[in-house]
Amino acid sequence: MKNKVLLLGVFFNLLSCASGQLVLDNSQLRPYKDMSQVTTMSNTKVLINLVAVNDKRVNESIGTGYSGVQYTPTPVFLQEKVSLYLQSYFKDAFAIRNIQVSSESSKELEIDIDELLVEERIEKHNPEKAFCRGKITYHLSVGTEKWSGTFWTEYLSAGDLSDGTERLAPTFASCMNELVEKLVTNEEFKNLIL
Repeated sequence: MKNKVLLLGVFFNLLSCASGQLVLDNSQLRPYKDMSQVTTMSNTKVLINLVAVNDKRVNESIGTGYSGVQYTPTPVFLQEKVSLYLQSYFKDAFAIRNIQVSSESSKELEIDIDELLVEERIEKHNPEKAFCRGKITYHLSVGTEKWSGTFWTEYLSAGDLSDGTERLAPTFASCMNELVEKLVTNEEFKNLIL
């Protein structure tokens, strides 16, 4: 069974390369161990209303990888539209941090995706790596109080002799996890939602 799943993954990757794009497999969107910290908010669940996730970027592509033996620059996509993926991602990321998303909450959070990039890095005589950069602005309204915070991060994966495209998904996930961690550890944000 494991071999069939592996073959299916290789087939899907080859198919996406042949179609002129690289599509990140959702099952591979897990952060690297050094970027997988999860900070929980409190002993009781906190409720927020996730009003919107706005993708302020120009392209639906989230970056560039290299495919084929000639290392052809190839756009990288998620399996679904970025704003839809991130709407689901933030709900899950908040839930594991003890923040429940509920339309019943008066604590309204809007998220702007200002920058989101993942790319393969190939340098002569060096192992292939992946790099990501993200910038997100969070807007929180609690009654008459309003707070906004902009957070950014960058991450460069380790490299070895394997194909750098295999590092795109965990590198992307590492940046996303860090951008949520920066929010939930921000004192102003915590003071407003707790």
